[in-house]
Amino acid sequence: MSGENVLIVEDEGIEALDLQHRLVSLGYTVSDPACTGEEAVVMAGEIRPDLVLMDIMLAGEIDGVVAAEKIQTQLDIPIIYLSAYADEATLQRAKITEPYGYIVKPFRERELRITIDMALYKHKMERRLKENEKWLATTLRSIGDAVIATDKNGMITFMNPVAETLMGWKLEEILKRKLTEVFKIVNRNTREPVENPVERVLLEGKVVGLANHTVLINRNEKEVPIDDSAAPIKDDKGNLLGVVLVFRDVTEREKTEEALLKARDQLEMRVQERTAELAKINAELQVEIDERMRAEKAVESERQRLYHVLETLPVYVVLMTPDHHVPFANRFFRERFGESHGMRCFEYLFGRTEPCEVCETFTVLKTNAPHNWEWTGPDGRNYDIFDFPFTETDGSLRIMEMGIDISERKKAEKQSRSYMEKLEQSNRDLQDFAYVACHDLQEPARKIQTFAGMLSMMHQERVDDKARDYLERIRGSAERMQDLVLDLLKYSRLISDPAPFTLFNLKAPAEDAVTDLGMLFEETGGGIEIGKLPDVKADKVQMRQLFQNLFANSLRYRSEQQPFIRVYDQSSGSGKFWEIHVKDNGVGFDECYMDKIFKPFQRLYGKCARYPGNGMGLAICRRIVERHEGSITAKSKPGQGSTFIVKLPKKRKS
Repeated sequence: MSGENVLIVEDEGIEALDLQHRLVSLGYTVSDPACTGEEAVVMAGEIRPDLVLMDIMLAGEIDGVVAAEKIQTQLDIPIIYLSAYADEATLQRAKITEPYGYIVKPFRERELRITIDMALYKHKMERRLKENEKWLATTLRSIGDAVIATDKNGMITFMNPVAETLMGWKLEEILKRKLTEVFKIVNRNTREPVENPVERVLLEGKVVGLANHTVLINRNEKEVPIDDSAAPIKDDKGNLLGVVLVFRDVTEREKTEEALLKARDQLEMRVQERTAELAKINAELQVEIDERMRAEKAVESERQRLYHVLETLPVYVVLMTPDHHVPFANRFFRERFGESHGMRCFEYLFGRTEPCEVCETFTVLKTNAPHNWEWTGPDGRNYDIFDFPFTETDGSLRIMEMGIDISERKKAEKQSRSYMEKLEQSNRDLQDFAYVACHDLQEPARKIQTFAGMLSMMHQERVDDKARDYLERIRGSAERMQDLVLDLLKYSRLISDPAPFTLFNLKAPAEDAVTDLGMLFEETGGGIEIGKLPDVKADKVQMRQLFQNLFANSLRYRSEQQPFIRVYDQSSGSGKFWEIHVKDNGVGFDECYMDKIFKPFQRLYGKCARYPGNGMGLAICRRIVERHEGSITAKSKPGQGSTFIVKLPKKRKS
């Protein structure tokens, strides 16, 4: 007894309380009593007691017998009935529920304790027996052999699924039938019936096996070759309780045996054939050995050739092991750093007793990937290092390192950087000079233009036509000089004074450029059509200047017909650049002059009055586009207009 939980079902409150005190004094755990059968069923489901003391006669819709039946069905809890009296019909109903005890009121504590302990022990043993039976039944159903069990009269009591499949019967169909009625076996060769092994076991009481070539004829008249044995089932006193028959389908085994016999015959024949072929094989093997020896000599020759190549390379090549030894170093390495003589690399290269704290070479053993780095050797020279991990034929790890002497290249790079710095400084000085020169030249040009105008105004009556023409030429030259200086100033500021890039739609600066050139559009009667343009990240002021110069170029170099300009996006969806076209119907040009038109001060029509300009407009366009990591070109034919193509990157590199 270890404090088992007992549920009391008693509708008499005083008796329930008395019984509760007795059980507690005996060491049991007792919950609050239940007064009705319905309450008993509910409480049993909630607290799951180890035992129920059930009064048979209870108030309510169900009595103790019905309540006990429900509890046992749902929860498998042992029941002990309590009653002072009961009619015969009630007692018979109580017996059907198979109670674990019956206590008649009044009773003594010793009687109560013995009845409870016996009921708990009996329930424990029955549960263990059920678990063993369940485990045994599961095992018998799971094994690969067919199993049939009978009682001592030869009546079938058990049959596993394998037996059902082989015999064609279900257990429920032949339960309690004589095994001899459904288990029909004959000799395959004589077709005579074979004595049923179960009957022999029942007679002799010992294990019996079947003879060879036994065939089972199942329910569907299908013949199945089997191998079986039957053994007696006895209790612990040796009394015969029944027989267990174990048999299996040996169809595959017989096929295998037959195949083995055939294979043996074939093997003997093949042995003779192979013996005859052995001499031929030996001869061929000798030829193969000779060829392999020649191949090994060729490999050795190639190995020597590779060694000579490594020895003559103008770079060093070494092999290193994970423990820092150097099993191979070519001539270049030995001449630069000496022989290792079995020492580790850090010992003979740097005179250290421990490996270097940081070693780039051995990182490849961790990453298992090639590694490139630069190293300044003990000789003070610079080397470009390439390390490669690899595995030898014996499975050991190695590092192959190749070092290229780049000391001279480093010197050249240093000189080149110095030259570049000087060149950049010269360019900056030149830009500063151009800016200052342009700024200083504007004032004299303005004064020449102003004074020439004043002379013409003040002495208009005294100046003859020839002098007036000279003054007008002076004023025009000064005006052209001022325009040229302004264009030069714009050209230099494209690089020296750039604005930050922002994201915007190109249509906005294109429309602003049209506004800027409003007077020129009116004078020439020109028209323009601006299509859908993309969003770009660029210098908006310079994009406005770009369109202004391209539009002005189209209006100035117009043909006899009314000028018209089309601006549209010709980009492909997958391309890396936006492609903007500016197309006009002007005089056009021969494409052989393509390089000339984008250079500063280059004009195809010289100083022709019909086509004014100073040759800086398209040069400024090219510089703007190149600053944006793009390009500009054109397509044209004389008399058929021109199309200027501006390419701007969708994503900038920097």
